Parts: sequence; structure tokens; C-alpha cells
Amino acid sequence: MFHHEPALRHPNSTLHVSQTAERFQATNAKAWLQVLQSRSYTDPQTYNDFFSTLFEKDYNVNGNSSDTYTLYVILQAFNARCSAKRCFEFTSVEQVNFFQALINWHTLYQATISNGQFDNLCLMSLWHSIFVKALVDLERLERIVGRDGAPDASDLAYVREWATSERARRAIIHVSMLRKSLESLPFNKEPGIHVPRVLFQAGIVWACFVRHASGNTTLNGLKWQTFIELKALNRDPLQQLFEEYGFRRDIGDSVESLVLCGLTDMLQRLGHWELARKLATILGSLIPSGVEEAA
Repeated sequence: MFHHEPALRHPNSTLHVSQTAERFQATNAKAWLQVLQSRSYTDPQTYNDFFSTLFEKDYNVNGNSSDTYTLYVILQAFNARCSAKRCFEFTSVEQVNFFQALINWHTLYQATISNGQFDNLCLMSLWHSIFVKALVDLERLERIVGRDGAPDASDLAYVREWATSERARRAIIHVSMLRKSLESLPFNKEPGIHVPRVLFQAGIVWACFVRHASGNTTLNGLKWQTFIELKALNRDPLQQLFEEYGFRRDIGDSVESLVLCGLTDMLQRLGHWELARKLATILGSLIPSGVEEAA
């Protein structure tokens, strides 16, 4: 959406914030026309204006809410910027500013959801995936798991350094919360189009962390309160991990297999999408031999 010149590229979009989830999800032309005629759309703000306000230091929701479709477009703008700017190479100041803007988005999202709108676009899974993308070079991780054949020495050195870093543990928390946000997705709901991709990337990040952390996969002592986005969520992610993965503080081989099997199964259950099934096959190849048969 945001890589098509010139109007839809996120830094210079002049399209007005006039779309709604009702319009976007209309199942036929008649339903779309009924929604169009039933409401007036006079918001003079453009998507670029909206996106820019989230980076303001004094940003305040002030009790306002938005629309899930608008929030989705803005979140994809974050996703596009993260890709275009290679945000995993941000300086510490740039990263803090980018993360704070994502927190501002989340504050608006919470106000919108509490106002009665259902998140059938799976926005929180996309939100967590952007943090993961900002914390690791996913291109290199895909090469590590064999996308282009045997990985080269520079990629191996990168993943080993990353897997033993605090960035990796921060990413793993987001992977876990991403997975958790999709577990309650009803079977009769069509997930957001980004869901297969973020599940697949989550599996790759998880596998690379466990396999290249030199046995140091414990999350003990991790000061998650220093991660501004996790502090904003106001819940202890380590306690969630502790309960979810068999009350273990160390992410060992059995937990690695449990998570990869779970992510693969979720991909296989994503309805009629051939892409999801193909990604499930690739992710399934990363599950340690014998685990699937035992399951």
C-alpha cells in the first residue's frame, strides 16, 4: 500500500482521513454505498498529518478515539518507515522517538477499542511485529535458516551476536505477545492480511534466538521495565512467559519446539490462504526432528 508512487507512500500522503472500517469491510457495492450515504466525511486531516502528530513530544489523546481502519493505515505507515529506514540500525535516540510514537499509537488504539470497536484487523499483532523488525535484521535471519542456501560467515556472526544481546530478549517478548494476541482469533473471522507474514517472521526470530544464544536463553534478571513500550502496556511480560511455557525461566529445546509447533499450526489454520500454508511448511521444517511425530 505504501510503496506505490506517488500518493500512497506514507511520508507524503495527502489523502484525507475519511475512510472507516465500515467502508473498508463492506462486502458488496450496495453495502458500501449505504455506509457512504449514511455518514458525512469532512475530516480535513491527511494521513501524513495524522502520522506526524504521533511523533510530537507533547502528544495527548485527550479522550479522543479513531477508527480501526485509520489506525491500520497509520500502523502500516510505521511498518513502511521501519523497512525504508532500516530501523534496526537506528541510533538510541532515533529508536526511542520511533518507539514513543508507536506507544502514542497504542494509546489511541486503546481509546478506540474501549469505545466499542472490535479489532478484527489484528492490529496488535502488527504492532508487536514492528518492534521485532526494529530490533533485528529479519533479512539476515531468513538467510540464516536457509532461504538462500548455506549462510555465510558474516550472517552467522551477526545472529550469534544478536542472540546473546538484550535486543534479542526484547524481541522475544514481543514475539510471545504477538502470538498471544492471535490465539483468541475466532475461527469465523478473516484475519488481517499481514497475519501470515508476522507469524512466519515470529517463528524465524524464535528459532534463531534459541539456536544461537549459546545456551544462554534465560530471561532471569531482564529489566523489562526499562523497555518503554512494555512499561506502557502495564503488565509483566516475564510472568506471562513464565506461565505460558511451562513455568520455566529458561527457553530450552522443549519450549522452542512448543512455540514453533504452535506458530506452524496457527499458519495452517488461516483459512484458504495458500501463502499461509506455504509459510507453515517452511516453518515446520525448523521444528526439531521427531517432535511432530511425537505430537
